[in-house]
Amino acid sequence: ATEPAAAQAEHSDGSDGCLPEWVAAASWVRSFGGTVHEALAMSCSREVNVTTAVSEGALLLRIPEQCLVTLSAAEGSAAGKKIFKAVSIVKAKLHNSSNDVALAMFLAFEMNAGSRFKDYAATLPPRASYNGLPRRWSDKKLARLLTGSPLLERTRRDREGLRQDYDLVASRWKSVDVALPSLEHFDQALAAVSSRAFAGLGGDELDAMVPLLDLLDHRRGVGQAKDAQYKRAADGAVEVRAQRTLAAGSAVCLTYGAKGNAQLLSCYGFCLRRNVEPDGSSNDVLEFALPGATVALRAGPKVYTYGPFVKAIEMLRDTQRKSVPSPAGGLSAEAADMDQFLDEMDDMDGMCDLDGEDEGGEEEEKEDDEEEEGDDNHGEDGHGNSDAATAAERKALEAFASALEAASGRYSLRGAALAEALQEGAPPHDRFTAMLVASEQRTIDLFSEAVRLALEALATQHGATAEKKRKLSGNDDDARMLRSQAEELVSAYMKIRHPSR
Repeated sequence: ATEPAAAQAEHSDGSDGCLPEWVAAASWVRSFGGTVHEALAMSCSREVNVTTAVSEGALLLRIPEQCLVTLSAAEGSAAGKKIFKAVSIVKAKLHNSSNDVALAMFLAFEMNAGSRFKDYAATLPPRASYNGLPRRWSDKKLARLLTGSPLLERTRRDREGLRQDYDLVASRWKSVDVALPSLEHFDQALAAVSSRAFAGLGGDELDAMVPLLDLLDHRRGVGQAKDAQYKRAADGAVEVRAQRTLAAGSAVCLTYGAKGNAQLLSCYGFCLRRNVEPDGSSNDVLEFALPGATVALRAGPKVYTYGPFVKAIEMLRDTQRKSVPSPAGGLSAEAADMDQFLDEMDDMDGMCDLDGEDEGGEEEEKEDDEEEEGDDNHGEDGHGNSDAATAAERKALEAFASALEAASGRYSLRGAALAEALQEGAPPHDRFTAMLVASEQRTIDLFSEAVRLALEALATQHGATAEKKRKLSGNDDDARMLRSQAEELVSAYMKIRHPSR
């Protein structure tokens, strides 16, 4: 139902503490026949909350299609037509998706043109609020906080890519009556699109900027309840309903999806201290570099860890299998790569010893247990129990262990520096980055423990001495969870790849 006129008047001047930008945008949405629940308000801290209790199932928002900022809306404007023409010419060379570039460029126009979306544009955060995005940090700050994390190189590519995309569009901008938005405005608009666009709500499976809905904060993790649910209605409007009873004064939050901290930091400028799902799986994926390729490591139950664990071993074994003398004598290129890789691991181990410091999304589909325990080949030339196969497997595991140890040692935030950055009083950029690093180190810990257990199990199977247990980082409960997940992983690994003779 549409909000009563009396309720509209109550919020019309912002005297109740609601930000004037919210009041104006809500009035604009209603002018197109939309609905904004009378209990919704946005505080000066930009938190959307309810001023009175709201029942489960209540309609919180109904945003008409005419209010959505989409590529379809852009296509109907003079500026949008020029944007599409320029973007279509350079599409193949863009770093960001052509849809994001086009939508961001259109939004940049709307943020400054004072047109039909001006009331929505006024609700967007100011440019300075995006300074939490790593691509806006100085080179010195990036190196201080992100050295060791795969996000460092990705951030550098994103920063260069933004400027490259702008220059490409500018090179094809032929209009004299419509000025191209500045790089600064494009930067701000692209940050808004990257962090606030809703997938599939713009029709034809395209993204949409949804006024008021995009002001709701993110909440996810173990024990977190969903406050609201949104969907696209048959007429193209976006409807938002309360998923549970909301107490007066409580914040209204969405979930942005099962996003890892690297994505949260690069797109939204924040991280979650405990970004773990109820099943114990982390949403953080560590892109772990091995010779010639990367493997996505993720902490969690075996359905998340077994595939990456075996992939890493197979990649290292494949490098070993190719490490044969070349026809001209000496080592093949693959062998040289492996030798160099192992030498680098040894060098890094030495550096770590000298330091004297101890090391403290969209959702992936689970692997099918039946697929995990499928038709693995345990023959003499595979990964079975022959002495040669076991020796090759052990060598690959040892190389994996060295790579994990070296990766852990490359982080600039570690030991006491990491612990200090995780404190509540630390600067926000330091604290959020520390959450990311701690999670990546946690993933390294799990796979390091799994490698140790696998080597121990192979040694025991062949009558050798077992290795001593290592201490996992984190609190006792988390360490127990990681050890349990590592044990579960190695149990599956031994059952599938090295069954008892």
